[in-house]
Amino acid sequence: EGDAPFLVLNGDMCLDLDVAGLVARHRARGALITLALRDDPRKREFGSIGYDADGDVRRITQRIDRSGEKGSGLFIGVQVMESAIFARMPVSERFEIIPEVWVPVLESGGRIASFLQAPGARWWPVGSPAELLDANLAELDVAAGAAGVRVAPTSRVEGEVIGPAWIGADAVVERGARVGPHAVVSRGAGVGAGAQLERALALPDARAAAGARLSRAVAFADEVWRDG
Repeated sequence: EGDAPFLVLNGDMCLDLDVAGLVARHRARGALITLALRDDPRKREFGSIGYDADGDVRRITQRIDRSGEKGSGLFIGVQVMESAIFARMPVSERFEIIPEVWVPVLESGGRIASFLQAPGARWWPVGSPAELLDANLAELDVAAGAAGVRVAPTSRVEGEVIGPAWIGADAVVERGARVGPHAVVSRGAGVGAGAQLERALALPDARAAAGARLSRAVAFADEVWRDG
């Protein structure tokens, strides 16, 4: 609503970001769009965004190059946009934002600014089951500690929990089950009697069947994804 800039975040990632700094940068440059970037070797895999000495975008992967590039970064799925961008979007239920919005903005002389994520700040994609599992296990070490166990007060734990492990609200670990080390049981998930979860993730409301053995696995609903 109104003319205020707005924030757009991709849903398949985890990150640490100074959002206030991003918005301040956007306002200072008077940009139509400002992209959050990071200096990351993965830009060779995902494609990079090139910017000039003022931080304004000059190149978008191999799609457009306006010259004057002084540095480049990996787009981390966060951008600030002005409401005027809606007038530049295709009248279509679906469209691709890079070729159908970003590229035309640069072609028409519009300003797309960049904002670099702070060195050492974290960013990792979670668009695949393996990535989602790895992200949860990495965060588990931070949230629960090297050998810690976090158990929500509304959960019911009758089995064994070995840290690091996380048991979410309203989760159930039945008698004879073993959770951990390195396991996350999300809100409302259930681990059946005799089941074992190690280096595994049970998503919200998932059910690990009685006697199941989950290692490098993600439980969702009544199904299980296994890594390899």
